[in-house]
Amino acid sequence: MTVLLTSHQLFDVQDICNRVAVISEGRRVGGGVVSDIVANAQDKRHALEEYFEARLNLQKGEA
Repeated sequence: MTVLLTSHQLFDVQDICNRVAVISEGRRVGGGVVSDIVANAQDKRHALEEYFEARLNLQKGEA
């Protein structure tokens, strides 16, 4: 079963979802397995925020 959840609450997404996709201007610009993204993050608590910012080339807190 697949459920599509759209949210800006990345802490909740990190806790709830197995896979994520980053969509910008209607295009998929990133995504993958949450556990892989967390494993590769410098800051495990803010892993999806870090990933999201990197995919959109944002400075921390700009999103």
